[in-house]
Amino acid sequence: MKQIVFLVFVLISTVVEAQPKDALLKNSQTTKVGRQSNAIDALVAKMHYQAKPLDDSLSSYLFDKFIESIDPDGFYFLQSDIDYLASFRYEIDDQIESKKSHFFDEAGKIFNNRLTSADSIITEVLQTPFDFSKNEILSYKADDYEPYVRDMAALQERWRKWLKYSVLEDLFDGDYVDDPDNASTDSLLMHLEESLDGVVKYERFEISSFLEHPAGYRPYLATFYLNAMAGYYDPHTVYFSDIEKENFQAELSKDNYAYGFSLKEDEKGQILIAGLTPGGAAWMSNEINKGDIIKEIRFERGTKVDVSLLDLDALLLILQNAESNSMTMILQKANGQMANVHLTKTEIYVDQDVIKSVILDGDKKIGYITLPDFYTNWDDAEGLGCANDVAKNIVKLKQENIDGLILDLRNNGGGSLREAIDLAGIFINYGPIAIEEDKYREPKSLKDMNKGAIYLGP
Repeated sequence: MKQIVFLVFVLISTVVEAQPKDALLKNSQTTKVGRQSNAIDALVAKMHYQAKPLDDSLSSYLFDKFIESIDPDGFYFLQSDIDYLASFRYEIDDQIESKKSHFFDEAGKIFNNRLTSADSIITEVLQTPFDFSKNEILSYKADDYEPYVRDMAALQERWRKWLKYSVLEDLFDGDYVDDPDNASTDSLLMHLEESLDGVVKYERFEISSFLEHPAGYRPYLATFYLNAMAGYYDPHTVYFSDIEKENFQAELSKDNYAYGFSLKEDEKGQILIAGLTPGGAAWMSNEINKGDIIKEIRFERGTKVDVSLLDLDALLLILQNAESNSMTMILQKANGQMANVHLTKTEIYVDQDVIKSVILDGDKKIGYITLPDFYTNWDDAEGLGCANDVAKNIVKLKQENIDGLILDLRNNGGGSLREAIDLAGIFINYGPIAIEEDKYREPKSLKDMNKGAIYLGP
């Protein structure tokens, strides 16, 4: 089972104009990101088992982790950018205390400019065909690799080598020809244009995932900053934005809100409707069919997504992180005609989060139950979750006169602690199940309060 995760939920904000450092430091206004980080510090100080002080150690850690999280391989920032931002390294804790975000604001402004520059660099690199007869080295060894290059010429050269390497890796992964290691050069280069298109599409999606994120550039960037801060306290403390919180809870619930369709990608890179969930919004619309090609998506707040520029993973990421619960899909039907279909998410029963039970017949009749996670009803503290479902299945298995029971938790990803306690209570009369200890070192017994066991057999 997963360890209990300490989650921080704070709302996110809007753009603040970047200013020269001296002006920033004199600015007395707080920012939403500053208030968020201050709230995280206050919550951790109050609730965390081993809280850490707000000091220069946190400041330096947050500086490094935030930069690393948004540009881990040095494809955007220049060394001069890092040198400028370094003046904030030991001031971030003071900014958090005063509910400000000067470092984040400046880093965000620079990163935005560098993302735009990277898109232009890719265009420039593509002006010259790659020379595959020339041996070149792209090394990520610590002794060879500069985290951040000195100027734009060096950055363009880094991008050129990376794109060339990515195309070679793609050509030799076996998708284009069988046994690529022994294939002729000509047979591989026949697929060069297709491979290059795919590589460039992915890199441009990486850039647009920041600049054109459905939540907005600054709110999305803030999740990296706040999550880097949360990670300072321990590896299991995580910051969730509102949408990430909803997705997390949906994964641990047997009921979920969704549009009710699945997707696949064909050999041409087009994204198609793979299937419809009975009773879901797509199924109920009577306008969507298996095999329809998705050309564009328009969310209710005006954001448009050109699906032809995305691969399947990219589109799934956008759909998962979109804050809107409604959208319009532009579909190309089998007859070539276009259709606009408006969908609103509806509640759908998520079968993979629900237990399965069978009887294993052999020398003895053994009941078998698999439980994928400790799901619960997050919207109702008194609602019924996995413990109740397991109990009902055990009752059914007992009616078949089973000789023993296997409860399979091997792939259980964790979930609600309360459900885990209630589940354990199925197999005992009543009493303590676990002991929980808070930061004040006050042990608390977590008990099964229901007298009577449902199953006491082997």
